[in-house]
Amino acid sequence: MMVTWDLGRRCNYDCTYCLSIHHNNYSRHRTLEECITVFEFIREYVDIYNEHRNTKFPTTINFTGGEPTVNPYFWDILEYIKNVDSSIKLSVTSNGAFNIKYIEHVQKYLNGITISYHCEADQTLKDQVINNILMISKTNVWMQVNLMLHSDYFEPMKYLHRYFLP
Repeated sequence: MMVTWDLGRRCNYDCTYCLSIHHNNYSRHRTLEECITVFEFIREYVDIYNEHRNTKFPTTINFTGGEPTVNPYFWDILEYIKNVDSSIKLSVTSNGAFNIKYIEHVQKYLNGITISYHCEADQTLKDQVINNILMISKTNVWMQVNLMLHSDYFEPMKYLHRYFLP
């Protein structure tokens, strides 16, 4: 069973191709307590669902947003979930612009990560994302990189495509 958990609209990017209803830089972050309540609801729902099935499905929770990793409680949420039920698989769809110090958390809590690389971003952020991609590629975490195409950045995209897929 796959649960997609949207943590909110807050995002550290402002891409021209992303509708404003999907991101902003002012929405309130969900608190850890609110997220624990949501997780307990998810857990109860999955338990009820599995009670009526012959085959029990493993649960995967994929976090999305805005940008889920900007929530100051994001890593605490993952830690809580893993401590309650380590069989739950966790993944995130992210722009990958999180601090390099969280690579250890990625490896500890996540089973998978989808990084959407945005050529419109500031060069410092793009460098950070590439570095994070390279660091994660050295772990056992499943990773997918989406190159977000934009006609104004077609040449850099071709370079990145060759860079990641030699």
